[in-house]
Amino acid sequence: RFVLWKRMPEKSVYLLPHEGYKTLFVGKVLWILLAVAIFQCVTYKPMGEYFESQDDIYYKRYMTELEGMCSEEQETWLRQERERYDESFLTGNLYQPESYVAFCRVEEQAAYLKEEQGAFLYDTGYRFLTNDKMASGKVVSLAVIANLILIVCVTGIYSNEYQSGMIALVRSSARGRKETFFVKALIGLLIALVIWSLVFLPFIYNVLSAYGTSGLEFPACSMKHLSGIELSIKWYLI
Repeated sequence: RFVLWKRMPEKSVYLLPHEGYKTLFVGKVLWILLAVAIFQCVTYKPMGEYFESQDDIYYKRYMTELEGMCSEEQETWLRQERERYDESFLTGNLYQPESYVAFCRVEEQAAYLKEEQGAFLYDTGYRFLTNDKMASGKVVSLAVIANLILIVCVTGIYSNEYQSGMIALVRSSARGRKETFFVKALIGLLIALVIWSLVFLPFIYNVLSAYGTSGLEFPACSMKHLSGIELSIKWYLI
């Protein structure tokens, strides 16, 4: 049978790929993300472990030696170490005062951990990653950079239709109101995730490479500035 006219199957248009293409290629967001990734690779410098003073080195040795959840064995060890220092003071044989300063810090931390039911660990690296005072400046600067890049990337997601006058046509379509809005919001969230990963992952990798990952399963409350947090360090970081 000869058919003069045949109805063609309707083509389905998915908003997510369409809006994603507009944002990444037409809006040149993909090139911005690639530029950020290349910049991070070119400027990457491995971080070395940093000690502010000699007693920091002794503090690390003590906390590494004691690493683990608080127990009677650790309390016994600390009492014996305290007796050794007291004897050294009496005999005048304290040759390393920096080690005593570090030990006093350990005793203070031990009292806190016993109350919080935390764990002994060398936490300098984790304090960098959890926005303690020692790392707040670095974290804030990275957050500012990430937000500035994000603003540049997502500004055109909603504004292009207004600038081109296409917003009236978009609103008149069946899927041009709520559905389009939520698809654009999803694209913005995905872009934000990529940007924050590009900005923060090198910093996180640097810190963990320099200070190690020992104690990730210990309670986050083992660090004083996270007192009361009922999560492990790993889940808090995630």
